[in-house]
Amino acid sequence: MIFKKPTPKTKKRLKLLRPKRVGLSIIYFLPLLIIAGLILRSNWPQSYWTNPFLKEASPKQKEENQLPWLSTSGRFIINEDGVPVVLRGVNLSSVSWGYHDWFPKAVKIAIDDWKANVIRTRVYQDDYFANPESFFALMEKTIIGPAREKGAYVILNPWIGKNEPLPNDQTFIFWQEIARHYQDDPTIIYDVLAEPHDVSRTQVWEANQKLIEAIRQVHPKSLIMVTGTGWGREINSYLDNPLPYKNIVYRTNPYNKAGEFEAIFGQIARFYPVFLGEFGADGYPPMSQESVGELLSLANRFSLGWTAWNFHSVGCPCLLSDHQTYQSSTYGQIVKDSLSLPLTINQNELEPKYIDKKLIIYSDYLENNFRDLSWDAEINLVDQKEPNSSQKSIKVSFNEKYGAFYLSSYLPHRLDPHQNLVLQINTPSLTGFTVGLVDDQGKQLAEQAIEQFGQAKNSGWYQVDIPLSILNSDNKPVSGLLIKNPKNNSIPFWLDNLYFE
Repeated sequence: MIFKKPTPKTKKRLKLLRPKRVGLSIIYFLPLLIIAGLILRSNWPQSYWTNPFLKEASPKQKEENQLPWLSTSGRFIINEDGVPVVLRGVNLSSVSWGYHDWFPKAVKIAIDDWKANVIRTRVYQDDYFANPESFFALMEKTIIGPAREKGAYVILNPWIGKNEPLPNDQTFIFWQEIARHYQDDPTIIYDVLAEPHDVSRTQVWEANQKLIEAIRQVHPKSLIMVTGTGWGREINSYLDNPLPYKNIVYRTNPYNKAGEFEAIFGQIARFYPVFLGEFGADGYPPMSQESVGELLSLANRFSLGWTAWNFHSVGCPCLLSDHQTYQSSTYGQIVKDSLSLPLTINQNELEPKYIDKKLIIYSDYLENNFRDLSWDAEINLVDQKEPNSSQKSIKVSFNEKYGAFYLSSYLPHRLDPHQNLVLQINTPSLTGFTVGLVDDQGKQLAEQAIEQFGQAKNSGWYQVDIPLSILNSDNKPVSGLLIKNPKNNSIPFWLDNLYFE
């Protein structure tokens, strides 16, 4: 076939016909284009359709930005390779306190300068229900996002109403929605109750159980922290009835004196993961710098994680003397120095402190949930000047005639297996000393003179064995021990090796 060169007239006609042909082509192929588009859309990530400008990160980028998932094994928190991980850091109060522009830099300084690898912060339940979208956006912008970028974990701890001791119906929804939001993010650790107080051990145990189940319904891989009674301090009692779930950490807030720490968490720390959520000096609750030092030393020996309160100069105990310059306080410097020390993980099994047929009250430190609630007296629970058979003893100096040395337990003890109260006392004379027990209702039982039960040993020490049938004739559960000396109240004395046998 011979093609002739088109004339100018033919070119003009073709030019006029071209748009019509293009239009007909589009109409003809439109159904095929629509079908192809639907197929592609079904295979593309939803994010491309909700936001056309959002570019999804590659799998490699996601892996680089994601922290390892944490779980538990024995008494340790471990990473995905089974290596023990000790989380140490600071509390960053709450974004509900304000300072929104301040928090991201504070997170950076806590991690980069103070060497924290975890940030613990308080989340307010009421704020979430006021505006869930704003709640998550603010947390991500101020604390969680900056911490994640720096490779640090974030522990969320709730504030329910006016610091209610137990969860309400909204609390379960609150935690479940947070867990759903972060179910694919290993950054978040769930510390489900703040400071249970004036409620029973059973109530706290059941509340923790229900909260764990609510979170695990939507987030099976979650690492969850639970606490106990006494404003979230006493957790040793979980040894009798641990929560029957994997990946559980027992958290305590030990605002206590040196010598009391073993009594509230030292026993369970030998068998299960324990975390020290809050502590701090020079504020309220009262705790000394020396006690903070003793606590951190104990944490190092046990390889326990912790977060000190509070990385700010408001809401003390305060780690900073000026939050604008991030200058550390004297107490804060103790914490900062401890964070900078190389971490040695002690993976050896810790020997149980239980002694057969004895319920220990004191042996170098308080045990079995006992704490010092003495009045009108100066008490040193870790005095090293007059030890008896061990390294430390209790020094007692009464300030007033009616002062008392009083050890109180967070939980009452049944004394059925025991027959005697045994103690050792260093004093020039036993004359004037009395001892008495306190029942589980806070009522003092029969008071007895120590003198008739004492036997002199050596270097001013006496051995005292008092039958429980005299001190507690009705065999009631006991929550405390009282020692008084109104006759010679001005003379200091020492106590050691207190126990029921």
